[in-house]
Amino acid sequence: METFQTLFGRSPSSLRRIGGSEIPAAAGCVTVRLRYRAPYDWPAMLSFLAARAIPGMELVEDDAYSRVIDLGGANGSVQVTQAHDEDALIAHIRFPVLSRLPAIIARLRRVFDLTADPEAINEHLVRDAMLAPMVAARPGLHAPGGWDGFELAVRASSRPADHGEGSHRPGEKARQTLRRSGTSVDDGRRASDTRIFRERADCE
Repeated sequence: METFQTLFGRSPSSLRRIGGSEIPAAAGCVTVRLRYRAPYDWPAMLSFLAARAIPGMELVEDDAYSRVIDLGGANGSVQVTQAHDEDALIAHIRFPVLSRLPAIIARLRRVFDLTADPEAINEHLVRDAMLAPMVAARPGLHAPGGWDGFELAVRASSRPADHGEGSHRPGEKARQTLRRSGTSVDDGRRASDTRIFRERADCE
């Protein structure tokens, strides 16, 4: 809520009441800091997302996660990096409908597991003799989430049984599903072969 009040001088609930209002062109890109509780293993999070990225919709490069998004029939894009001066991620959001920003931020917080309290979680895990050394070695691991239920289902059904010679890369089957079922979009910055799964109300 502090983030929204700083950016817009109003609360998330007041933004939602705006309805279908669009962001003026000059304000088309909004940068938001999403705070988390340290420790946070950003390289591990990026590595997980990169291994499962759906080509044409998601991209992990230059220490950043980028993707196109769809909410309520409107599409845009987000890019997420890690802040170097505080415990936070930096999200650059391009989306034409101002009232959708709270929903976009909520989904980003879910994808990057930003509501977790790693110290409290680790305190419980270290009570297990087998888990304790693993927690000590990797204390900042978080559990990545999904943008929505449909994408999670696509990833799960597209995951190959093994990654041996001749098998598809983890994202290849999902890319094929995206080409068959997705919608081509142009966010003005990415390659022309950018596609998204249109939002499904029952899979949020």
